[in-house]
Amino acid sequence: MFQTQYSYKFDSAKHAEPKSELPSLTVPDMSYTVRELLEKFTSGGSLPPIDNQAEYEENPTFDDALSIDQDLTDLHQARRAVNKLQNDLLKLENLKKERQKEAQNKDAQQTIKELQNKLSLLDNSGVKKQANQLSKNPSQNDQENNVSTEHNK
Repeated sequence: MFQTQYSYKFDSAKHAEPKSELPSLTVPDMSYTVRELLEKFTSGGSLPPIDNQAEYEENPTFDDALSIDQDLTDLHQARRAVNKLQNDLLKLENLKKERQKEAQNKDAQQTIKELQNKLSLLDNSGVKKQANQLSKNPSQNDQENNVSTEHNK
């Protein structure tokens, strides 16, 4: 008889490490912060040794590594759900852009109305008429300015 991904029975006693009966040596707040590690490294201080031992199995099996408990129908349904979520996300992004454009248009329209109101106020106060007269007769304005400067001397 041979084993497959469906007939394999996991035995934790074979694969798990036995629990230690010794008391824990962990001390609260005994770890180094990233800043402390960098300071010790850059200043040439000693750091505690780091244990990087790899564990290898003598006869590894890869049956469990690629186990998929889904058939093509499940994968197709998952793909449709992902596509639906992507479409919903695109719709939300487009809606957000439209609302931003509407807000910009409202701001622009409000600014135009404010400028029109200010222009009408200027028209009513006669400032525009005076500005037009000044722009039509610049030589008269120069003469008036010369007279006022001579008078001040």
